[in-house]
Amino acid sequence: MKRLYIAWIAALITLVGITLTYRGETTSFYGIADTVEVVINSEISVEIMDIPVVQGQLVNKGDTLLKLASQELTLEINEISHELDEYKAQQQVNTKLSRSEILKLQNEQAQKAMEITAEIEQLEAQLAMNKNLTSELKSIKKDPDGAIANDGSNPIKIQIANLRKELEVVLNQSRVNVLQSGLNMPGQPVNFLKQRLELLLEKQKNLLICAQIDGVIGSVDFKEGQKVSPFTPIITLHRKAPSFIKGYIHENALNAISVGQSVRVYSLSGKSSIEGRVVGVGSRIVEYPVRLRKMQSVLMWGREVTVRVPEDNPLLLGEKVRIAY
Repeated sequence: MKRLYIAWIAALITLVGITLTYRGETTSFYGIADTVEVVINSEISVEIMDIPVVQGQLVNKGDTLLKLASQELTLEINEISHELDEYKAQQQVNTKLSRSEILKLQNEQAQKAMEITAEIEQLEAQLAMNKNLTSELKSIKKDPDGAIANDGSNPIKIQIANLRKELEVVLNQSRVNVLQSGLNMPGQPVNFLKQRLELLLEKQKNLLICAQIDGVIGSVDFKEGQKVSPFTPIITLHRKAPSFIKGYIHENALNAISVGQSVRVYSLSGKSSIEGRVVGVGSRIVEYPVRLRKMQSVLMWGREVTVRVPEDNPLLLGEKVRIAY
Protein backbone atom coordinates (compact mmCIF):
# COMPACT_ATOMS: atom_id res chain seq x y z
CA MET A 1 0.00 0.00 0.00
CA LYS A 2 2.88 2.27 0.87
CA ARG A 3 4.42 1.65 -2.54
CA LEU A 4 1.17 2.63 -4.23
CA TYR A 5 1.14 5.97 -2.41
CA ILE A 6 4.75 6.57 -3.38
CA ALA A 7 3.88 5.86 -7.05
CA TRP A 8 0.96 8.29 -6.92
CA ILE A 9 3.11 10.98 -5.35
CA ALA A 10 5.81 10.45 -8.00
CA ALA A 11 3.25 10.73 -10.79
CA LEU A 12 1.82 13.89 -9.24
CA ILE A 13 5.27 15.46 -8.99
CA THR A 14 5.92 14.55 -12.63
CA LEU A 15 2.68 16.17 -13.79
CA VAL A 16 3.42 19.30 -11.78
CA GLY A 17 6.88 19.43 -13.32
CA ILE A 18 5.46 19.07 -16.85
CA THR A 19 2.87 21.76 -16.19
CA LEU A 20 5.49 24.15 -14.82
CA THR A 21 7.74 23.38 -17.77
CA TYR A 22 5.06 24.26 -20.30
CA ARG A 23 3.99 27.31 -18.33
CA GLY A 24 7.54 28.48 -18.92
CA GLU A 25 7.25 27.99 -22.70
CA THR A 26 6.91 31.67 -23.43
CA THR A 27 9.52 31.98 -26.18
CA SER A 28 9.82 28.52 -27.73
CA PHE A 29 7.98 25.29 -28.42
CA TYR A 30 8.62 22.01 -30.24
CA GLY A 31 7.49 20.57 -33.54
CA ILE A 32 8.14 18.00 -36.25
CA ALA A 33 9.49 18.75 -39.74
CA ASP A 34 7.09 17.58 -42.42
CA THR A 35 6.20 18.12 -46.07
CA VAL A 36 3.26 17.87 -48.41
CA GLU A 37 2.88 14.38 -49.83
CA VAL A 38 1.71 13.85 -53.40
CA VAL A 39 -0.54 10.80 -53.77
CA ILE A 40 -0.53 9.28 -57.25
CA ASN A 41 -3.62 7.33 -58.30
CA SER A 42 -5.99 6.91 -61.24
CA GLU A 43 -9.61 7.96 -61.67
CA ILE A 44 -10.38 4.75 -63.59
CA SER A 45 -9.65 1.07 -63.04
CA VAL A 46 -6.14 0.29 -64.30
CA GLU A 47 -3.50 -2.41 -64.47
CA ILE A 48 0.09 -1.72 -63.41
CA MET A 49 2.34 -2.22 -66.44
CA ASP A 50 5.61 -0.87 -65.04
CA ILE A 51 6.86 0.79 -61.84
CA PRO A 52 10.46 1.90 -62.54
CA VAL A 53 10.93 3.41 -59.05
CA VAL A 54 11.32 2.03 -55.52
CA GLN A 55 10.62 3.41 -52.06
CA GLY A 56 13.16 6.03 -50.97
CA GLN A 57 14.44 6.67 -54.50
CA LEU A 58 15.31 10.24 -55.47
CA VAL A 59 13.54 11.38 -58.64
CA ASN A 60 13.73 14.50 -60.76
CA LYS A 61 10.87 16.41 -62.33
CA GLY A 62 9.85 14.63 -65.56
CA ASP A 63 11.10 11.17 -64.54
CA THR A 64 8.69 8.32 -65.30
CA LEU A 65 7.05 7.01 -62.14
CA LEU A 66 4.35 4.73 -63.44
CA LYS A 67 3.02 3.11 -66.60
CA LEU A 68 -0.62 2.09 -66.46
CA ALA A 69 -3.09 0.44 -68.83
CA SER A 70 -6.87 0.33 -68.91
CA GLN A 71 -8.63 -2.42 -70.83
CA GLU A 72 -11.97 -0.61 -70.61
CA LEU A 73 -10.43 2.60 -71.96
CA THR A 74 -8.73 0.77 -74.83
CA LEU A 75 -11.99 -0.99 -75.78
CA GLU A 76 -13.94 2.28 -75.74
CA ILE A 77 -11.31 4.01 -77.88
CA ASN A 78 -11.41 1.14 -80.40
CA GLU A 79 -15.22 1.16 -80.51
CA ILE A 80 -15.44 4.91 -81.07
CA SER A 81 -12.65 4.82 -83.66
CA HIS A 82 -14.50 2.08 -85.55
CA GLU A 83 -17.80 3.93 -85.32
CA LEU A 84 -16.13 7.14 -86.47
CA ASP A 85 -14.62 5.35 -89.48
CA GLU A 86 -18.07 4.01 -90.41
CA TYR A 87 -19.63 7.48 -90.15
CA LYS A 88 -16.87 8.99 -92.26
CA ALA A 89 -17.26 6.29 -94.92
CA GLN A 90 -21.04 6.77 -94.99
CA GLN A 91 -20.59 10.52 -95.13
CA GLN A 92 -18.30 10.17 -98.15
CA VAL A 93 -20.89 7.97 -99.88
CA ASN A 94 -23.66 10.45 -99.09
CA THR A 95 -21.50 13.29 -100.38
CA LYS A 96 -20.89 11.51 -103.68
CA LEU A 97 -24.59 10.72 -104.03
CA SER A 98 -25.58 14.29 -103.21
CA ARG A 99 -23.14 15.75 -105.70
CA SER A 100 -24.35 13.36 -108.37
CA GLU A 101 -27.97 14.26 -107.63
CA ILE A 102 -27.13 17.98 -107.61
CA LEU A 103 -25.47 17.68 -111.02
CA LYS A 104 -28.49 15.79 -112.37
CA LEU A 105 -30.93 18.36 -110.97
CA GLN A 106 -28.84 21.22 -112.32
CA ASN A 107 -28.88 19.67 -115.81
CA GLU A 108 -32.65 19.15 -115.61
CA GLN A 109 -33.02 22.69 -114.33
CA ALA A 110 -30.98 24.11 -117.18
CA GLN A 111 -32.94 22.07 -119.76
CA LYS A 112 -36.30 23.14 -118.33
CA ALA A 113 -35.17 26.78 -118.19
CA MET A 114 -34.12 26.63 -121.86
CA GLU A 115 -37.50 25.20 -122.88
CA ILE A 116 -39.44 27.85 -120.96
CA THR A 117 -37.21 30.63 -122.30
CA ALA A 118 -37.71 29.40 -125.87
CA GLU A 119 -41.49 29.31 -125.37
CA ILE A 120 -41.45 32.84 -123.93
CA GLU A 121 -39.42 34.09 -126.90
CA GLN A 122 -41.86 32.41 -129.30
CA LEU A 123 -44.86 34.04 -127.60
CA GLU A 124 -43.14 37.44 -127.54
CA ALA A 125 -42.46 37.10 -131.29
CA GLN A 126 -46.12 36.23 -131.89
CA LEU A 127 -47.18 39.25 -129.81
CA ALA A 128 -44.92 41.52 -131.86
CA MET A 129 -46.33 40.10 -135.10
CA ASN A 130 -49.87 40.74 -133.95
CA LYS A 131 -48.89 44.31 -133.12
CA ASN A 132 -47.54 44.86 -136.65
CA LEU A 133 -50.61 43.34 -138.30
CA THR A 134 -53.04 45.50 -136.39
CA SER A 135 -51.04 48.73 -136.38
CA GLU A 136 -52.77 50.04 -139.57
CA LEU A 137 -56.30 48.88 -138.74
CA LYS A 138 -57.48 52.09 -137.14
CA SER A 139 -61.07 50.94 -136.81
CA ILE A 140 -60.05 48.22 -134.37
CA LYS A 141 -59.59 49.21 -130.73
CA LYS A 142 -56.12 48.16 -129.65
CA ASP A 143 -54.23 47.98 -126.39
CA PRO A 144 -50.91 49.86 -126.00
CA ASP A 145 -48.97 46.86 -127.36
CA GLY A 146 -50.91 46.85 -130.56
CA ALA A 147 -52.86 43.70 -129.80
CA ILE A 148 -56.57 43.61 -130.36
CA ALA A 149 -58.35 44.65 -127.17
CA ASN A 150 -61.24 42.67 -125.76
CA ASP A 151 -63.23 42.47 -122.55
CA GLY A 152 -60.57 40.26 -120.89
CA SER A 153 -56.80 40.47 -120.65
CA ASN A 154 -54.52 39.58 -123.52
CA PRO A 155 -54.12 35.78 -123.44
CA ILE A 156 -50.60 35.88 -124.87
CA LYS A 157 -49.50 38.32 -122.19
CA ILE A 158 -51.05 36.13 -119.50
CA GLN A 159 -49.27 33.09 -120.89
CA ILE A 160 -45.92 34.94 -120.99
CA ALA A 161 -46.38 36.12 -117.39
CA ASN A 162 -47.13 32.58 -116.22
CA LEU A 163 -44.10 31.22 -118.05
CA ARG A 164 -41.85 33.84 -116.42
CA LYS A 165 -43.11 32.78 -112.99
CA GLU A 166 -42.47 29.15 -113.84
CA LEU A 167 -38.96 30.04 -115.00
CA GLU A 168 -38.29 31.80 -111.70
CA VAL A 169 -39.40 28.72 -109.78
CA VAL A 170 -37.17 26.49 -111.89
CA LEU A 171 -34.13 28.72 -111.40
CA ASN A 172 -34.68 28.72 -107.62
CA GLN A 173 -34.87 24.96 -107.33
CA SER A 174 -35.22 24.30 -103.55
CA ARG A 175 -34.04 20.70 -103.78
CA VAL A 176 -30.68 21.81 -105.16
CA ASN A 177 -30.29 24.39 -102.39
CA VAL A 178 -31.04 21.79 -99.71
CA LEU A 179 -28.47 19.38 -101.11
CA GLN A 180 -25.87 22.15 -101.43
CA SER A 181 -26.34 23.20 -97.79
CA GLY A 182 -26.14 19.56 -96.68
CA LEU A 183 -22.73 19.23 -98.33
CA ASN A 184 -21.42 22.27 -96.47
CA MET A 185 -22.68 21.15 -93.04
CA PRO A 186 -20.46 18.73 -91.06
CA GLY A 187 -22.25 15.73 -89.59
CA GLN A 188 -23.16 16.24 -85.91
CA PRO A 189 -22.54 12.58 -84.95
CA VAL A 190 -19.05 12.76 -86.45
CA ASN A 191 -18.20 15.92 -84.52
CA PHE A 192 -19.48 14.40 -81.25
CA LEU A 193 -17.45 11.22 -81.78
CA LYS A 194 -14.32 13.23 -82.57
CA GLN A 195 -14.66 15.20 -79.33
CA ARG A 196 -15.28 12.02 -77.33
CA LEU A 197 -12.27 10.31 -78.92
CA GLU A 198 -10.03 13.28 -78.10
CA LEU A 199 -11.04 13.09 -74.42
CA LEU A 200 -10.37 9.35 -74.27
CA LEU A 201 -6.98 9.70 -75.97
CA GLU A 202 -6.07 12.39 -73.44
CA LYS A 203 -7.01 9.98 -70.63
CA GLN A 204 -4.88 7.28 -72.23
CA LYS A 205 -1.97 9.71 -72.47
CA ASN A 206 -2.29 10.40 -68.74
CA LEU A 207 -1.72 6.71 -67.98
CA LEU A 208 2.00 7.44 -68.33
CA ILE A 209 2.69 9.30 -65.09
CA CYS A 210 5.79 11.43 -64.59
CA ALA A 211 7.10 13.29 -61.55
CA GLN A 212 5.85 16.86 -61.30
CA ILE A 213 8.50 17.83 -58.74
CA ASP A 214 12.00 16.84 -57.62
CA GLY A 215 11.51 14.60 -54.65
CA VAL A 216 11.66 11.24 -52.93
CA ILE A 217 9.41 8.21 -53.42
CA GLY A 218 7.59 7.78 -50.12
CA SER A 219 5.80 4.49 -50.72
CA VAL A 220 5.04 2.01 -53.50
CA ASP A 221 1.85 0.11 -52.70
CA PHE A 222 1.49 -2.14 -55.78
CA LYS A 223 3.52 -4.38 -58.07
CA GLU A 224 3.60 -4.86 -61.82
CA GLY A 225 0.65 -6.81 -63.16
CA GLN A 226 -1.70 -5.93 -60.32
CA LYS A 227 -5.07 -4.29 -60.94
CA VAL A 228 -5.99 -1.11 -59.07
CA SER A 229 -9.43 0.34 -58.32
CA PRO A 230 -10.19 4.00 -59.06
CA PHE A 231 -8.61 6.59 -56.72
CA THR A 232 -6.60 3.97 -54.81
CA PRO A 233 -3.12 5.32 -53.88
CA ILE A 234 -0.41 3.65 -55.93
CA ILE A 235 2.69 5.74 -55.19
CA THR A 236 3.39 8.63 -52.82
CA LEU A 237 5.96 11.31 -53.57
CA HIS A 238 7.28 14.10 -51.35
CA ARG A 239 9.97 16.75 -51.56
CA LYS A 240 13.53 15.97 -50.48
CA ALA A 241 13.43 18.46 -47.60
CA PRO A 242 10.62 19.50 -45.23
CA SER A 243 8.45 22.39 -46.39
CA PHE A 244 6.75 23.15 -43.08
CA ILE A 245 6.96 22.48 -39.32
CA LYS A 246 3.97 21.27 -37.35
CA GLY A 247 4.50 22.60 -33.85
CA TYR A 248 2.42 22.39 -30.65
CA ILE A 249 2.06 24.95 -27.86
CA HIS A 250 0.94 23.50 -24.54
CA GLU A 251 -2.49 24.64 -23.40
CA ASN A 252 -1.00 26.01 -20.16
CA ALA A 253 1.72 28.03 -21.89
CA LEU A 254 1.23 31.79 -21.72
CA ASN A 255 2.81 32.64 -25.06
CA ALA A 256 1.23 34.70 -27.84
CA ILE A 257 2.01 33.88 -31.44
CA SER A 258 0.26 35.06 -34.60
CA VAL A 259 0.11 34.34 -38.31
CA GLY A 260 2.84 36.11 -40.28
CA GLN A 261 5.24 36.18 -37.35
CA SER A 262 8.91 35.32 -38.04
CA VAL A 263 10.43 32.48 -36.01
CA ARG A 264 13.71 30.60 -35.78
CA VAL A 265 13.72 26.83 -36.25
CA TYR A 266 16.55 24.93 -34.52
CA SER A 267 17.58 21.35 -35.16
CA LEU A 268 17.88 19.51 -31.85
CA SER A 269 21.16 18.06 -33.05
CA GLY A 270 22.53 21.59 -32.97
CA LYS A 271 23.68 21.35 -36.58
CA SER A 272 21.68 24.21 -38.01
CA SER A 273 18.90 26.74 -37.68
CA ILE A 274 16.72 28.35 -40.33
CA GLU A 275 14.28 31.22 -40.60
CA GLY A 276 10.56 30.38 -40.76
CA ARG A 277 7.22 32.14 -40.85
CA VAL A 278 4.02 31.23 -39.02
CA VAL A 279 1.27 30.46 -41.55
CA GLY A 280 -1.33 28.92 -39.27
CA VAL A 281 -2.35 28.95 -35.60
CA GLY A 282 -4.91 26.42 -34.38
CA SER A 283 -8.18 27.69 -32.96
CA ARG A 284 -8.82 24.55 -30.90
CA ILE A 285 -6.98 22.35 -28.43
CA VAL A 286 -5.75 19.01 -29.81
CA GLU A 287 -3.79 16.06 -28.51
CA TYR A 288 0.01 16.17 -28.71
CA PRO A 289 1.81 13.64 -30.95
CA VAL A 290 3.53 10.93 -28.92
CA ARG A 291 7.01 12.12 -29.94
CA LEU A 292 6.45 15.57 -28.47
CA ARG A 293 5.27 14.40 -25.05
CA LYS A 294 7.59 14.65 -22.06
CA MET A 295 6.32 11.25 -21.03
CA GLN A 296 4.85 9.16 -23.83
CA SER A 297 2.34 7.52 -21.49
CA VAL A 298 0.98 10.87 -20.30
CA LEU A 299 -1.48 12.60 -22.62
CA MET A 300 -0.83 16.26 -23.38
CA TRP A 301 -2.93 18.89 -25.10
CA GLY A 302 -2.26 22.14 -26.91
CA ARG A 303 -2.66 24.32 -30.01
CA GLU A 304 -1.22 23.48 -33.43
CA VAL A 305 1.11 26.02 -35.05
CA THR A 306 2.21 25.61 -38.69
CA VAL A 307 5.50 27.21 -39.72
CA ARG A 308 6.53 27.49 -43.37
CA VAL A 309 10.28 27.02 -44.03
CA PRO A 310 12.38 27.44 -47.22
CA GLU A 311 12.51 24.39 -49.48
CA ASP A 312 16.33 24.35 -49.57
CA ASN A 313 16.81 23.60 -45.87
CA PRO A 314 19.09 21.06 -44.12
CA LEU A 315 16.37 19.54 -41.94
CA LEU A 316 15.36 15.89 -42.22
CA LEU A 317 11.80 14.77 -42.80
CA GLY A 318 10.27 13.83 -39.46
CA GLU A 319 13.00 15.56 -37.50
CA LYS A 320 12.06 17.01 -34.10
CA VAL A 321 12.90 20.73 -33.90
CA ARG A 322 12.61 23.67 -31.52
CA ILE A 323 10.84 26.82 -32.67
CA ALA A 324 11.85 30.07 -31.02
CA TYR A 325 10.59 33.65 -31.44
